[in-house]
Amino acid sequence: MFGSLWLWTISGAAMTQFARGLGLPDWGFGVLAALPFIGTLFQLPGSWVQERFGRRKAWFLVTQGTGRAMWILAALIPWVMPEPRVIHLLGGGEIDLRWLILLGLVGFSWVMAHLGGPAFMSWFSDLVPRRVRGRYLGLRNTLTLPLSLLATLGVGWWLKQAGVIGPETLLTVASIMLGVAGILGTTEILCFIFVKDPAPSRGDQGNTFGRLLLTPLKDRNFQRYLIYNFTLMLGLGFIGQYVWLFVFDEAQLSPLTANLLLIAVPMILRAIAYPIWGKLVDRLGKKPVMLIAGTMFVFGPMGWLLVTPELIWPGYLFTMISPLSWPGLEIANFNFMLGLAETRKGQRGGSAYVAINSIILGVGGALSGLLGAVIAGAIPEFRVEWVLDVPWMLGAEAGAAVILTYHGVLFLVSMGLRVAALVWATTLHEPRATGTREALRYMTASLYSNVRQGMLMPTRVLGRASRWSYRLGRPGR
Repeated sequence: MFGSLWLWTISGAAMTQFARGLGLPDWGFGVLAALPFIGTLFQLPGSWVQERFGRRKAWFLVTQGTGRAMWILAALIPWVMPEPRVIHLLGGGEIDLRWLILLGLVGFSWVMAHLGGPAFMSWFSDLVPRRVRGRYLGLRNTLTLPLSLLATLGVGWWLKQAGVIGPETLLTVASIMLGVAGILGTTEILCFIFVKDPAPSRGDQGNTFGRLLLTPLKDRNFQRYLIYNFTLMLGLGFIGQYVWLFVFDEAQLSPLTANLLLIAVPMILRAIAYPIWGKLVDRLGKKPVMLIAGTMFVFGPMGWLLVTPELIWPGYLFTMISPLSWPGLEIANFNFMLGLAETRKGQRGGSAYVAINSIILGVGGALSGLLGAVIAGAIPEFRVEWVLDVPWMLGAEAGAAVILTYHGVLFLVSMGLRVAALVWATTLHEPRATGTREALRYMTASLYSNVRQGMLMPTRVLGRASRWSYRLGRPGR
């Protein structure tokens, strides 16, 4: 619960406004997007430490707790340095030391978080039985919805009010929100002190770094899975930061509206979708869910190309394909990795699969963030307009102007890379999985059955009315 509040705060409008208040340039948001993925490069050293020395619970607590605490320090930057600290570069340029420190603290936070990532995955895989993992993950994400939703709307409202007062107030409020989020995130890690490790290990002193690395890489199915994840992440790493920039700069939304549309509404849709996809993963297998959800996920960015300040809803509704399909990809991927990370007959080493996969994700995400920064820096003034005839009922007059900026170019690049990842997903092998066609038939039949039951519910209620009533006897009888 605390972790969800931490995550949604640092990845939402509060972080965007905080970084802007410190003077972070547009290209810097690409670097900011790349930092979590650069941090994943440290998962392999983290996996080696865990496998060699054991004590995965202690290692997780130290690394993750330190990483979360860095957000508290980041929130203190404008309090320690309220005025810009300009550094003059050799080439004649200048940068603000405050946003440079921000990038350093955020980068170190992700390094520490990923050092403890394999330990958590290994611990979690032994803690939750395989037969219920999909449903457990779906239920867990659904239960965190109410509080996360209230926090998201509250953060957006306070940012909107602070923005009306002035940029200094907005920066102060954003820093307080990040500080509170850092405290909540650190508290969540400390709560794991009371969770037992079902399969503790003292480690294997003979487990060399080379052996740890080579064993997973000999698995051909795992090789294809790595290429799939790399390609997918190459198309996802940059998009989050630039969607936020797009809704502020081009769609001209307020922080409250942006938080509502980018966090609150998708959060509700994901909460609805998580249990459904979780059950499908448990019943049908991981590969068919990855293919079906991945096909839907390709078209998510297309809606942003149609969003303008005058015409938001048609395009925005189209983007909701992403939050509806993403839970399927996430649960299928997570279950795939849990199957590799779990302890097998007392033997360990599965965390190396997790670490190598995370490194590939990190490389893909880092290159993705840098790709976004390069495109944004190369065509910052790119702008193409065309007229879109829109029916009056959609909320805009005919002849609304649709504008393609560098944001839209990034959205198109993301769609192309998602298609390439989907091709690689077809090559994965899962012996126990249901065929994709059978999975589609099952999903269609289930959807039809549920819709049919919902449509017939009123007639059933009327049919049972006699059971809920009683006959009045005639007078005199």
